[in-house]
Amino acid sequence: MNIRYGLHIFLFLFLSGLVWISCQRQPSSEDVLARIDRSSITTDDFRKRFQELKVRMGLPDNGQTRRELLKNMVNEKLLIIEAKHRGYDRDAQGQFEWERIQIQGLLNQFYEREIASKVRISERELRELFVRFNTRIKARHLYAPTRKKADSLYALLQKGASFEELAKKVFKDPRLRESGGLIGYFTVDEMHPNFEDAAFRLKVGEISPPVKIASGYSIIKVEDRIQNPLITEIQFAQKKDRLEQFLRYRKTIKKAAAFVDSMRRVLEVEFDPDVIREVYQHIQGQPEGYLILEERGDGFAPELDDRIIVRSRLGEWTVRTFREKARFTSDKEKRWIRNEENLEEFIAGLVVRDYMLQQARRKKYDRLPEYREYVQEQWEMYLLERLEQALWEEIVVPEDSLRHYYQRNRDRFTQAPQIGLREIAVNDRQVAQVIKRLLRQGASFEELAQKYSIRNQGPTRANDVAYFTRRQLGKWADEIFPLQPGEWRGPFTSPDSLYLFVKCVDRLPQRVIPYEEAREEIVKIYKYMWMAKKREEIIRRVERTVPVARFPEKLKTVRLN
Repeated sequence: MNIRYGLHIFLFLFLSGLVWISCQRQPSSEDVLARIDRSSITTDDFRKRFQELKVRMGLPDNGQTRRELLKNMVNEKLLIIEAKHRGYDRDAQGQFEWERIQIQGLLNQFYEREIASKVRISERELRELFVRFNTRIKARHLYAPTRKKADSLYALLQKGASFEELAKKVFKDPRLRESGGLIGYFTVDEMHPNFEDAAFRLKVGEISPPVKIASGYSIIKVEDRIQNPLITEIQFAQKKDRLEQFLRYRKTIKKAAAFVDSMRRVLEVEFDPDVIREVYQHIQGQPEGYLILEERGDGFAPELDDRIIVRSRLGEWTVRTFREKARFTSDKEKRWIRNEENLEEFIAGLVVRDYMLQQARRKKYDRLPEYREYVQEQWEMYLLERLEQALWEEIVVPEDSLRHYYQRNRDRFTQAPQIGLREIAVNDRQVAQVIKRLLRQGASFEELAQKYSIRNQGPTRANDVAYFTRRQLGKWADEIFPLQPGEWRGPFTSPDSLYLFVKCVDRLPQRVIPYEEAREEIVKIYKYMWMAKKREEIIRRVERTVPVARFPEKLKTVRLN
């Protein structure tokens, strides 16, 4: 269960690959900085890439930097030609990716034009958000994986049952069971948006109806509300732009979720419960534990493939049709299917996505320059990344070279003493104080990490161990490095304003790393060295076979702002 962060499952089906795009004019011929075979690099291309690198790497603006960047962009075009020569644009994997990119491009355009562009922000909303950012709410909740179970819990509350007695039945976590579902204090952007909105609308002592969250439903009871009394008009003015950016994003996501929910009703989506049940049982029986669409052996489930699983105004879908429509969803999206209700939501999202694609094609969004630009950019990125991966895999380093490197650089493979640490990271000082109190009372560090840590989500990551030398711990070395297994310290305040607790679970003495353990790292060192040479060989070879014209003198006139 995760009520902190996360998106509605519907949104994954068309937001997972969303790229925020903007209209760009078609450049004139004099804006061309280089021509490579039948493609070109324009001043707009150059400006966009430069700004991306400036933000990410602090790229300085001078003549040498501009020339090197243009050279790299030309080289990328030459490598893409090599990728096409190898047939990466024509084989099954390439065709799948081409179709996926086109679908995502259409969904991007529909999202931008039909949803995002219609979001409006008022001054009143910005002021309410500012107050909310300066308010902390203490709440408890009850969790249910399905709406049916959530409604049952809510009915019991209405009849007089208490959070405390119901929490003992719904939670496996001992602290949530014993505390009546108490989650402590939180503010904006620390919980699932729906949870947050519902909680901030409640008065102290009020209980919400079931609220849809990322992995199920929550029923919320607000225990306390603390507001900063010293907020000023000057502070609001200083933060207004960032507030508007945050609120626009939040409202757009909510508007998208509302659109999908409404279209599910408009399209009259109905499921065959027997087929849903059998498909979900099949999913549970797969070794991976989530939806796998590829046919294996006798197929996905031959006895199911021709049965109708869903009907809507778009027509009937068999299980085979559903599998085909779901091909372009990620493993992450499929892992959201944790019960039959989730499966229905997943399929309903696919139906709505199909409607969106039909509408986008009907409105000819695939003829827009923005669409073509997105598709071309993503397609070239795919070809380049696939070629880079293929080149990496093609490099074979002789075993004697690896052993020779190891023998000549033994000092590089002497490992200083290390401490193995587990972590709890939270972004709220009051939550950190609660954790500190629980640790002092003997609570399990690992269970608290699983419950609270924002960098340890999932069933296994709370048990991850990271190893550090004394030097790597920096200013905290004197306090952390002497810890012995089982001891903990915290909270420390990190540079990104998180409150950190660490627990020592292991100590490693100084040692010489044996060759077998160092081999993988040495392979990477050689591959990185040889990769640059291999790329350069391909670039020189392709350049001899296609016309290339560069116009570096134009770089001086390119305005980057």
